[in-house]
Amino acid sequence: MKSVVFASALAVASAETVNLSFKDCGSSSTHGKINSLSPDSIQVPGKSTVVGTGVLDSDQTSASFSLKVKKGIIPFLSGKGNLCEDTTINLPLGAGSFKVKALSCPVKAGDVSVEVDLDLASSLFEDGENSLATIHIDANADDTGDQVLCMDITASLASANWEEFKAKYGKVYNGPDHEAEHKSVYEKNMQWAAENSDEQTTFGENQFADLTQEQYRVAAGLGYKASSLSSLPHLGVHVHNGEELAASVDWTTKGAVTAVKDQGQCGSCWAFSTTGGLEGAWQIASGSLKSLSEQQFVDCDKNGSAGCQGGDMATAFQWAENQALATEQSYPYTARDGSCKSSGWTTAIPQGGVTGYKSVGQSTADLKSALNLGPVSVAIEADQMAFQMYSGGVLSSGCGTNLDHGVLAVGYDSNSFKVKNSWGASWGQNGYLQISQSGNTCGIHSDASYPTVSASVAV
Repeated sequence: MKSVVFASALAVASAETVNLSFKDCGSSSTHGKINSLSPDSIQVPGKSTVVGTGVLDSDQTSASFSLKVKKGIIPFLSGKGNLCEDTTINLPLGAGSFKVKALSCPVKAGDVSVEVDLDLASSLFEDGENSLATIHIDANADDTGDQVLCMDITASLASANWEEFKAKYGKVYNGPDHEAEHKSVYEKNMQWAAENSDEQTTFGENQFADLTQEQYRVAAGLGYKASSLSSLPHLGVHVHNGEELAASVDWTTKGAVTAVKDQGQCGSCWAFSTTGGLEGAWQIASGSLKSLSEQQFVDCDKNGSAGCQGGDMATAFQWAENQALATEQSYPYTARDGSCKSSGWTTAIPQGGVTGYKSVGQSTADLKSALNLGPVSVAIEADQMAFQMYSGGVLSSGCGTNLDHGVLAVGYDSNSFKVKNSWGASWGQNGYLQISQSGNTCGIHSDASYPTVSASVAV
C-alpha cells in the first residue's frame, strides 16, 4: 500500500500560517483518485511535510507530468517531467523551487505515493495576495495517454483569510482583544472543518465560522418548540401506501419555492418553515408563487407560538386556517417581536385559503411520498458543529435528533433530501443542504407536516 505524499519546505521572511486546501481535478476515467491532504495548515518559515492520500485503479509503467503554478490568477510557472525521475523546477525571480520526487516504477495499483518538495520565498507574499499559490499537477500515462492523476493545491495566508472573512460577512468587533478571541475561534473552527470534511460532506466558512457553539446557537435562532398538536394531527397522517414514487423531486425547479430568506438572530425558524410550506402548497394549487410574511406569524400567531422565542409549524398552520395571510413585501420582516398589524398590508392567501394540515409518517418512504405532493415543513436538530460549519455535500451524521430548528424539505434524489434553510444564501449550498435518507438523520422524520389549501377562495 502506498500513499500520495506532498512534502514541502517553505521559506518566507516572517512567521505566517499558510492554509492548504486541495481538489482532485480528475474525471471519472482518471486512474488515480486523490482523497485527502494533511495537515491543512503549516507554519512558515520552516520545513513541513504535507501528506496526501489516493488510490490508483491499475498498474502504470510510467507517466509524464505537467506542473503549473499561478499567483492569484496570474500564471507564474510551468514545467514538465517524468514521475519515474526526480525533477526540479525553479521558480522565476528567485521565488523558490519545486522538486517532484521519483515514483518507484512501474507503479502498482492500490495506494500510490508522490512527493513534492516546495521551497517558496517571501516574494509570493509581498503584494498581499490572499492566494499564495495555486499548484496544478497533471500526470498522464506514457503508453496510453490516459490521465493518471490530477490535483490542485491552494496555499493561502491565514491572516488574509481572516480579513476576507470579516469583510465578506461585515464582522465588527469590540476592540482588538474581542477580535483576537473570535479570530482564534475562527481558526479552530476552520481546522475542524478541514479535518472533518470528506468526499461526502464538506464543512467550511460561513457567517458562523467565528462563533463558539454556544454563540452560534444564539445567533442561529434555533426556535423550534414541539407542540402537543403534533400527536393530534388535524387532517390525519400522510404515509406511503405503496404508491410508486418519483425517482427524484425538486420543487425549486418547478416554481413552488421562494428565494432563500434570512431569519437573523430571532428564534423564528418555525415561521419561515411555515411560510415555505404554505408558499409551496398555494403555488401548486393556484399556479401563483407568492412570498408570505414571516413577520405576520411572529407578531400575530399566539396559537402556541411565541414569536422570536420559538414556535412550531403545526400550530402555525392551524392558526393560518382562520386568517388572511400577508405578502412579504407589505408586511416585511424585522427579526424582532412586534405588534400585530390587522390591516394596511396586501393579501397573499385569503381567509379560508388554508384548510388544514397533515402530519407525515416517520419514515423515509413517508417523507418521500409527501414530497411528491409538495414541499414539507420539517423539524431537525441544528445545534451541533456539523450544522454550524456545513458548506456542501450530504450531511449524514453529527447533528443529533433533539429537534430545535424548523426548515423546509423541498425535494429528494436517490440518497438525500434537499432542504431549504433560513440563514441566507451564504450558508450551505446557496442556503440549502442535503440530509441523508439513511435513518432519521438530524431528526428529519420526527416532526414533518404540510398544509392543505383551497385555491377556489378568491384573493
